[in-house]
Order: sequence, then C-alpha cells, then structure tokens
Amino acid sequence: MVYGDFVDGTKEDASTKPKNIYGEAKLTGERMVKLFAKRDGLNYNIIRPSGVYGPGDMPDRVVSKFFAKAMKNETITLHNGENKVDFTYRQDAAKGIILSALSSVANVSFNITAGNATSLRTLANTIIAITNSQSEVEDIGNHDLYPMRGTLDISRAKDLIEYEPQYELKEGLEKYYVELAREIKGHLSNAKILYGGKRKVQRGDMDHFQYVDGVFMGRSTEMLKDYVAGNDMSKYIQNPEFPNLWTNHNYDYDRHDDYDQNEDEK
Repeated sequence: MVYGDFVDGTKEDASTKPKNIYGEAKLTGERMVKLFAKRDGLNYNIIRPSGVYGPGDMPDRVVSKFFAKAMKNETITLHNGENKVDFTYRQDAAKGIILSALSSVANVSFNITAGNATSLRTLANTIIAITNSQSEVEDIGNHDLYPMRGTLDISRAKDLIEYEPQYELKEGLEKYYVELAREIKGHLSNAKILYGGKRKVQRGDMDHFQYVDGVFMGRSTEMLKDYVAGNDMSKYIQNPEFPNLWTNHNYDYDRHDDYDQNEDEK
C-alpha cells in the first residue's frame, strides 16, 4: 500500500505515493523508524508484505471476506476484478520477517511477498471452487481509494536474506479453508450450549458463533441445535473432500468430554 498504484516488478526503491489512510499510515511508520534509528544510532529493517492471509486472519480482510461469502453462497463483490494483489501465505510472511530480523543486513527495506500477483476475480473463483460454493461474482468497478497493484519484486530479499516463498495461492487457500473448519469444529466441541436443557452457554460464546454464522452458511442456530442433539453434522459442510472437516468419520460428534451433567443442577 505504500507504493500507491504500481505495476508488476516494482522494487523497494520505487516511488511511494499512498492513495489512502492505511497506506499513508504504513509509510509514516517507516519514516518514524528511520528517524528513531538516526537519532539513537539503531539498525533496522523494514518489511513490506502484501495481501497476507491464512489462519488467524482478521475477518474484514479480502480473503477472509471472500471465504465468508462463499461459505454462505452469497455474492462476492469485486472492485475491479482485474486488479491484482500479491497474496502471501502467513508462513511465508513470517519466514521473511524472521530472516530479516536475524540477518546481519541492516537498514534495508524488503518486499516480502509471494512474488506472483493474482487478480481478485481469480481469487474469488478459486475460493468458490475450494468451498464448492454456489456464489456468484459481481464486479462493481474501481474504488477510488484502492490502488492498482501487481507483483512486487522480491529479488532483494532472495539475494540478501535468502528468502524463498513456499506457498502457491491455491495451496495456501486450501490450508486456510481446512483451518477455518477445524477452528469451528473445535469451538463447537468445547462450548457449553443450552438447548433443551442439554448444555449451558457461557458469556462470550455466542460472540464467536456470530463468526461461525459468517463462515458456516448462516445457519449457526440450527447447526448448534443439531450438534447438541447428536444429529448428523455433515450437511453443514459444502465440500466433503477435505478429511479434517465435519465429514471426517473419525470425529465423534457425540463426545461431550467437557460437559458435566451436574451443571444442569446448578
């Protein structure tokens, strides 16, 4: 975002012209780092990631939002589907940060990305395929505050700190999808939910299930009722090909290890 509009092959020494507050805040942070380093005689390295995604991602970021829409069969809205982002899986981003922090190289900026930008339309279609969704894609055109982007040049990071991204986009998205479903499954198995006197709800539990509602086809109440009743949960997953999701026959949906029958007496 610090570059503003940029084309494929943009290097770290390219001009920085942010188009929105987010990009300007990032660039201001870089300037502050350089000023503190100059004043106090410190070394630094600056990391410029792009489109980082994966488990633990914020729900308001593009990949998370596309998954939420796809898993509810809702329309995915694009602001210019031909615009590209250099999406980077979280493990690659983390590896680049660590390599930079431990390197003897100092006072350098690094593009830490996948080095291979993908259009927003391709991202949406890939997520739809992974989730076996019925979502449609709607392109409403450019957004004035969204820069036109492309692939960032990562040759400096490769040469100076031996950074090599490992994850292609489809592989990263598939891993993210599995983790989303595993997280939901884990929260369901651990939460104490009261429906028909079977489980008790803890404060804050339903806050999480609002997120479950966001990525689980918008049927969280129905889903929880089925879960505590011991009913078949496989209908809530749209793609049975992943072995770690609800369709995993090794997972015992009837286990309630954390449930104390005496709780109902309290």
